[in-house]
Amino acid sequence: MLDMRHVTVRPYDPADGVAVLALQLCYAARYPGAQVVGPDVYAHPGFEGGRNILCAVDEAGVLRGYAPFFPGAADAAAGADIPHRLWAALKTDPDLPVEAARSVADVLLEALLTRAAEVTAALPPRRTELTLECVATEKPAIAYALSHGFVHRASAYAMTRDLAEPIDVVPAPVGIDVCEWKMASPDERDAYLNARNAAFPESPWTRDGLDYFMTSPHWAVGTTFAAFDGSYLVGNVMVYWDPNRVSERRGGYTEEIFTLVPWRGRGIARCLIIRGLEYLRAHGLHEAHLQVRATNEGALGLYTSLGYRVMSETLHLAREISPHSVPSQR
Repeated sequence: MLDMRHVTVRPYDPADGVAVLALQLCYAARYPGAQVVGPDVYAHPGFEGGRNILCAVDEAGVLRGYAPFFPGAADAAAGADIPHRLWAALKTDPDLPVEAARSVADVLLEALLTRAAEVTAALPPRRTELTLECVATEKPAIAYALSHGFVHRASAYAMTRDLAEPIDVVPAPVGIDVCEWKMASPDERDAYLNARNAAFPESPWTRDGLDYFMTSPHWAVGTTFAAFDGSYLVGNVMVYWDPNRVSERRGGYTEEIFTLVPWRGRGIARCLIIRGLEYLRAHGLHEAHLQVRATNEGALGLYTSLGYRVMSETLHLAREISPHSVPSQR
């Protein structure tokens, strides 16, 4: 059995990219639907140069598990019941024996809780939760989290739309201008952030995060479709894909879909999504993907009516974090 005393946790280094990707691919082969991301994602400012990606290595330096950690501070405008949410995953080498995998998970969780407490102490006062994301197939990881103080707080559905199916033509609502919008200027990026964060105060984006995304290969081929009432941005959808991913069925994303509250119920989101679907199909993509909260019945109904189908469920397993002390594992 792998001796837990010989497993150490350290921050991620770019040199770890190949090993982390290999572990993800092995893990996803064992647990279908588990997320696989390229090393470029870990350059996001939210990962703080690798401080928020914890790598568990054995005495030979072999990667045995990792835990990416992404702080999501709620906006001050969010309701008092909305917590700061620290998003994370905890993955161990699926080829390890059960007891060895549990030992690796234990040392990773201890380091994750310590880092979460450090980050929480620096956030504005508000209840804070560490949230592990697990697809439904990850039964051992789910059981481990539930046995270590996490509770199933919510779920999200991954939905897919076949772009070979017909796409209805929907005109823009009266008085609304819908157009492709690349957010080329700093003022336009500020306008986007103001509107997007007003729509999602529980998970606001930062300017650094947006600027990072706009230097990515995904944005080089992607765009947004925006709805304006006069000069005021009232709705948007981001459309993009990974141009470096090779697959027989190429998939793109229709994400960050929002309409500001006073303009809802006028068909703006439907029009925006359709423009996004047309854009993906025109660029040779075969599928469109998005994620939606399982409890968001309005959005689920809209997406289903546009041809999206639920493909998988991701569980959000949450545990409250205290800023005052490092929590115990159990």
